[in-house]
Amino acid sequence: MKNDELKAKSFVAGAACQAPNVSWIVTWIVASVLFFTLLAVVEPIWRSLGYRPSAVDSPALRKFWYECAVSGGSRTMVFIGASRIQAGISLTAMRQRLPHYRVVQLGQFSDGRPIGVLQSLANDDRFSGIVVCDTLEPFLFRAYWGDQRRPYGHHAPISELGESYASAYVRDLLAVANTKTGIFAASKLFLKQGKAARPDYVRMHADRSIELDFRLVDDLERLREMSLASFRMRYDALVNPAPVELDRDLKEINLAVSRIQDRGGQVVFLRMPSSGARLELEEEYHPKAKYWDRFAAISSGICIHWSELRNALEWKCPDDSHLDCSEAVAFTDALIDELARRQSIEF
Repeated sequence: MKNDELKAKSFVAGAACQAPNVSWIVTWIVASVLFFTLLAVVEPIWRSLGYRPSAVDSPALRKFWYECAVSGGSRTMVFIGASRIQAGISLTAMRQRLPHYRVVQLGQFSDGRPIGVLQSLANDDRFSGIVVCDTLEPFLFRAYWGDQRRPYGHHAPISELGESYASAYVRDLLAVANTKTGIFAASKLFLKQGKAARPDYVRMHADRSIELDFRLVDDLERLREMSLASFRMRYDALVNPAPVELDRDLKEINLAVSRIQDRGGQVVFLRMPSSGARLELEEEYHPKAKYWDRFAAISSGICIHWSELRNALEWKCPDDSHLDCSEAVAFTDALIDELARRQSIEF
């Protein structure tokens, strides 16, 4: 009898020990079902309100794509620069027309100039592909070469780089996870200020390409004016190098180009489109004949000015500085055709 009681107590105790594990599993399953059910219901509603998914950039994500660039071999095309090239190049169009190329976006929205990244690629013996470098005239001035170099020197374990891409991929799929207009961000804004979040006209994909949908901008004229005023202040503060200093700087840029060419790669310097008052400002401070044409004559890379591409007069920048996502595909197609004409790529 006592043995039976001991066995019963032992069974009950064992069951009690196992209960938390079973309970946790059941809770996890129920929570997962509720989450995905909620997601299936809320995500379509969120998108119907005009909200879009958007990935979040980080040093680890930039480093992830840098490693993809330097390990891709000769059929790798890397875009470096600022927001114009990040928004104006459609990586989807690139992949559709050049499926045998690995295309990588290393541009940085509103953050500096790219010559330091060009030098990093030139000094990395693993890289042997094509660099397309966004080339607004002040980008060439030595004082700004180090602007974007730091993120690509980011040291992190492979697991962190993989996690950064996985996180960006999920956010690229789900509008409710958008850090600016997702369900948590929108709820926080509503509780704090009593108003709904406005759909964001900027969307970043997990591949770090940017889509700008200017239809979502409430006051486009105000955006133009604010951008123009900001950049006029920046241009006023610029110290243009003397011609002899500029020639010296351009020769050093040529050394970076030569290192890539020696490994079988290529460098393309691309002047992205601008229009309206912004183009007038740029021409006022850095006339094409004095700066771009001078650079193109000295450079050992391929130099392409947007005005040389087919249908160039058809492209308009809604904010005078960036192409809308509806124009990015056409611009990318025209660039591919020009690169093919110059025998820089193979179909």
